[in-house]
Amino acid sequence: MMSNHFDDTHPAMSEVSNGVPSGQPKKTTWPTVVGVIGIILASLNILGSICLIAFASNLFAGLLSETDQANLPLAASSSFSVVTSIIGFVVSIWLLFGSIRLIQRQGSSRGILNTWAIVAIIWAVIATAWSLYEFSQISDEEFGESVAEVDNMSEEQRETAVQLVKLTAGASSICGGVWAIAWPVIVLCFLNGQRRKQEMATWSNTDDQQQFSI
Repeated sequence: MMSNHFDDTHPAMSEVSNGVPSGQPKKTTWPTVVGVIGIILASLNILGSICLIAFASNLFAGLLSETDQANLPLAASSSFSVVTSIIGFVVSIWLLFGSIRLIQRQGSSRGILNTWAIVAIIWAVIATAWSLYEFSQISDEEFGESVAEVDNMSEEQRETAVQLVKLTAGASSICGGVWAIAWPVIVLCFLNGQRRKQEMATWSNTDDQQQFSI
C-alpha cells in the first residue's frame, strides 16, 4: 500500500533521474570534446597558413632588405610554401566545418570528418615527401652558408655542422608529417568505433533540430 501511494503521489520521481527522463540515454559529451579540439587545431592551422601565404607571396617583402630576402629559408621563399599553405588552408576549413557539425550533433559530421581525415593523411604524406625532396636539392654549399660565419671552425667541423643542419631539417619535416597525421588518425579511429557509429546514426541531419552539447 505504501509503495502504491508513493508512486501515485510522486510520479515525477519515477520518471526522472538526475535530470534525465526515464528511458532516455544520458547525452554523451565526446562530440563536444572532439569538436572543440578540432576547431582549435583548424583555427591555428588557418592562421598559420594565412601568415605563411602572405609572407611567401612577398606581402612583407618591402620590410626586408635585399640581403635578408636572399637569405630567406626555403620554407618561406619557395613555391613549396605557397602551395602547401593554400592546400593546408582548404583542408583546415574542411576540418573546421566538420568539427562545428560534430558539436551540433549533425549526422553528416561523420562523413565530413571521415573524408577530411583520409584527405589530410594523404596530403600530409605528400607534403612531407615533397619537403624532404626540396631539402635534398639543396647543396652542401648552400647549407654551409648557415655556418660560414662561425669563426675558429676547421673544415672537418664545418662539414659536420652542415650534415647536422641537413639532418635537423629532415627530422623537422618528418616530425611535422607525423604531427599532421596524428589527429586525422585519431578522428578516424574514434568516429568509427561501433558504439559511437551507432550513436551518430541516430543524429538528425536537419539544421532546425540542432542540439548543442555542453
